[in-house]
Amino acid sequence: MLATTRPSRETPAEFVEPVHSHTLLVFVLGAMPSLLWALWGADYLTDDFVVAMWFEEKGIVEAVRDIAFRRPGRPLAGFYYLFIYQGIGDVPALQAVWLGVVNGAMAAAVLRTSLLFVGARTALLGGLLIAVVPNHATARLWFVVGSYVVSIIIVCAATQILWRKRWLVGSTLLFASAVLLYEGVIGLALVAAAWWAWSNKSWRDGAIVLAGPVLAALLMLFLSPKASGARLAAIDTIAHGLFGEGLWGAGLPGLIGLVAMLGLIVWSAVSLVPKYHRPRDCFDRELRRAVAVTFVAAAPLAYVSLIFGSGGINDRNNLVPSVGIAFIVAAALQQIWNRNRGFGNALAVSVVVLFAVLNVTDTNDYVEAVRDGEVVTQRVLADIDPSGGLVLVGPPLDGGRGMEQFILQEDLRASLLLRNGSQWRQVWMYKDATSCRELNDRFGDDAETVSFYDWRSRSTVQFEDRHCDTG
Repeated sequence: MLATTRPSRETPAEFVEPVHSHTLLVFVLGAMPSLLWALWGADYLTDDFVVAMWFEEKGIVEAVRDIAFRRPGRPLAGFYYLFIYQGIGDVPALQAVWLGVVNGAMAAAVLRTSLLFVGARTALLGGLLIAVVPNHATARLWFVVGSYVVSIIIVCAATQILWRKRWLVGSTLLFASAVLLYEGVIGLALVAAAWWAWSNKSWRDGAIVLAGPVLAALLMLFLSPKASGARLAAIDTIAHGLFGEGLWGAGLPGLIGLVAMLGLIVWSAVSLVPKYHRPRDCFDRELRRAVAVTFVAAAPLAYVSLIFGSGGINDRNNLVPSVGIAFIVAAALQQIWNRNRGFGNALAVSVVVLFAVLNVTDTNDYVEAVRDGEVVTQRVLADIDPSGGLVLVGPPLDGGRGMEQFILQEDLRASLLLRNGSQWRQVWMYKDATSCRELNDRFGDDAETVSFYDWRSRSTVQFEDRHCDTG
């Protein structure tokens, strides 16, 4: 089982065919969490309401322009959001089905593309794992993050036409499009293009291919508000979010998994030392490639200090590095299978099942987050007179899951406007004491009409500064 850049000619047919026949399985596994989300109670989460409301308040042209050049500053993301929030409309169950299709397609695309770089069995294991790894639940359950998944599909398409067809202009345009949709994929795009140039010893053509994603990345560096605070992310979030608790679960499994993953990473470096270098060893070669993809993919995100969360809202940043992480695990499982097929098969199935179960836990957490938000919404609709001036609703939701339906101070307002009419324009949810005072300052001329609504006790009091501090 040799890795090859031309699998159609050099990889034995008996190894390629099972991977082809299991592409559908990988697609279904990748889509499953989103489909469960659709059945169990999918709904908008933080940011979803706000982005959907932009199209209603600003109109399509202005909303797409603002998304492209202001917030979040991604030139092609507005078109994706236009499809999600206007094309499909405010139908969360259908939006969740679409998100499932996108995630399934991403897993299948990664599987097919990985055949260019690793052996067929490792590719199959990697495809199964990227379909179920639980450390990026937001990509499967949060509509606004679906664009991240689509950008990976575009990178895979660009890689395929570059390696198989040598279409330089087409591939560089696709790589650039992926980066303009979501800048976090720049590492994957650079790895695929640079690897092709190095493998084919074609540096002039490689420069052509690299030009698109590099120029797109520079534009994104200028546009993205996240780039202004560039600094390295904390090492502990990388360790726990990508390799430990975020991947294997909390407690002892997360600790054991972290130690095992760090051991594999260390061995990938040691295998380059001449004394230990085994040039014909498939495991070493595949492991090094997977580790390289992981760290190059994570580097741009770490540079702008994004957190690699072990759960909740911040695990969206784990999505792109997860492509490499899946193949680190796959290479290790393939090595175990080579030594003992029976044990290797059992272990591979166990790992896939473990990850699948953790996805069920994530999906249930998101369902509970929606239910918490519904409690707040129903109490606000029942208890508040929207014509009575500015109302600040609190305290902030915090179910301990890291994800809630209302997190941003404008989430509740956007939700009420979108689904209950324009009379709710003056109702906001505050995040903390600072945001509470900011809202008061914003409506300073109407300070005497500001009130504070506690959704837990269902009481309304006249606004005073102390309510910001003690809420």
